Amino acid sequence: MKNNWILSSALAAILTFGITYWLTHSAMVAAISAIVVFIILLIHNPETRYMMAFYVVISPMLSNLVFTIKAKTTHIDIQAALTKTDWYTTIVLFVLAVLCLLLDYLERNGVFTKKKDEKIFIELIKKPYQEQIDQLKAQLKDKEKIEEFLFEKIAELEKARDRQVEEAKELFKKFKEKDISKIYKKAFRYFMQGKLEEALSVLDEVKIQTVEKSTLQDIKKAAETRMLKAQLLRVANRFKEAGENYEKALSLIFDWSHCLKAANYFYFLHDFDKAERYYQLCLLHASNKKERASTLNSLANLHRAKNEFEQAEQEYNEALAIYRALETTNRKSYLPDIATILNNLAILHRIKNEFQKAEQEYKEALDIRRTLAITNSQTYLPYVATTLNNLAILHQQKHNFSKAEEEYKEALIAYRELAKNNSKTYLPDVAQSLNNLANLYCDKKEFLKSEEAYREALKIYRALATTNSQTYLSDIAGTLNNLANLHRDKKEFPKAKEKYQEALEIYRSLATTHQKTYLPYVAMALNNLGIVHRTEKEFPKAEKKYQEALEIFKAFAKSHPQVYQPYVAQTLINMSIFYQENKVNKELSIQLADEAISILLPLANIPYIQKYLGTAALVLKNWGVDIEKYTPQSKTRHPKP
Repeated sequence: MKNNWILSSALAAILTFGITYWLTHSAMVAAISAIVVFIILLIHNPETRYMMAFYVVISPMLSNLVFTIKAKTTHIDIQAALTKTDWYTTIVLFVLAVLCLLLDYLERNGVFTKKKDEKIFIELIKKPYQEQIDQLKAQLKDKEKIEEFLFEKIAELEKARDRQVEEAKELFKKFKEKDISKIYKKAFRYFMQGKLEEALSVLDEVKIQTVEKSTLQDIKKAAETRMLKAQLLRVANRFKEAGENYEKALSLIFDWSHCLKAANYFYFLHDFDKAERYYQLCLLHASNKKERASTLNSLANLHRAKNEFEQAEQEYNEALAIYRALETTNRKSYLPDIATILNNLAILHRIKNEFQKAEQEYKEALDIRRTLAITNSQTYLPYVATTLNNLAILHQQKHNFSKAEEEYKEALIAYRELAKNNSKTYLPDVAQSLNNLANLYCDKKEFLKSEEAYREALKIYRALATTNSQTYLSDIAGTLNNLANLHRDKKEFPKAKEKYQEALEIYRSLATTHQKTYLPYVAMALNNLGIVHRTEKEFPKAEKKYQEALEIFKAFAKSHPQVYQPYVAQTLINMSIFYQENKVNKELSIQLADEAISILLPLANIPYIQKYLGTAALVLKNWGVDIEKYTPQSKTRHPKP
């Protein structure tokens, strides 16, 4: 038992002795009362101050009782004895005792402690950052030469601390009012204290399964607990276990919102088959038109990612029709949903090179969001910025660079303004906007501006990754890849190779925890590195990188050909050029180009596929093949290089 509690108990006993002796003028009665209070306090060890006060207040009342008993046993006149104690005092003490019990009940039920708990939670989050900040500030006194570095590091830590505090507040607000099972509450208490592993240990299988066998209400609570466990496991990057818990929650009792969360999770993992199965279940069990439209939008996003454009367009259009019909009865509620569908539909039309349709949809979405932002800028300004970004991408694709730059800059200004008040949420958007702007500058051959924007984006992502590496490492790798592309365009091949290599290492690291999500990015980085090695005449390295990339893409294409066959074809084309221009092998070069064309022809209606087909045809033409008479003769077995 802690020494401070023993001391508190002793002080309470001494106080009891003094009050009792003053009331009874009996040292024996006062001593007995003090001992009783001391023992009770030691045994009970309450965590709140009101129970301690209760024991102190109740002691004189107990003393009164003891004194009365003593008077009877020693044949003292009771009435005379009672004159030594004040019954009015006893009544006052009784009222105080009841008040102490009431206050204790309120405190134990969180009436007084919510702010305190939140403050403790926030302090736990701030403590490690503040310690590092104080330590670095102390170093400034002794090491003037590294002053600039330390100030920069302090600034980064202060930003990281503030981001964590914002996140902590949001999490606390989200979960503290949950009305679910006791183990859920216990797990969240650990999570609130920053003890993720302890929270997961509370949510063990035996305890959850016990709850799962109870009543319907308890089963609903168990499903909520499963969903919490899935989300915590996702935070802990334990993706397989997270997926299992999402599915167990749904196996207990079907809930549309839980099903949609599970589908979105598997979509995030690129487990498209499982995601589609759950989206279809959501569609089947949608209880109203809004739920159906929301599911259709998510399903269309999935089909767009799988290059199943016709199906995606049908689903977007059906969702849009539902929301437009709902808008007639409640315009304010459904306008945001209409803007979302229009934005997504515009992305699809842009990918299909249907620029006129895309521009009309982006502009309608932008008009809606600008109107909504007039009355609620905090909510809708981010959506305005997103639409501006997308519209800028379209104008960039159409080589309307002046409009694209204007829109990118307006989006960037909006995100910077939002990030001032909520950096955790909007700094990633600032970085993404900088990335997009850098891509534009690269297209305009304004390489200096492009590099500055890429480097600022990279700096933001690296700072974000210090507190949430799993989320932002992929963004770091993507920015490094873009920066490497820039260096390649500038013929700065050593710099390009360095950036590609770092991106590759990050993607390989991420792929160790989830291959489905990150192995395709590994293959992309390998492909890019192969191009640089080929340019620098490092032919064995180039060949090795191409072959590894091809193996990865082919493995993924077996389960999702519509998504990954274009990547297979792109790698085949790069290899066919390699065997034409560098390590000359006519037969293999023609065969690789032929296989690429065979893969791409069924997808020839997709604009970017047409570009790939043109490159493959050029390889054949350079070998003297008559393209007008050419018929693909694809073979999967290639002669050895």
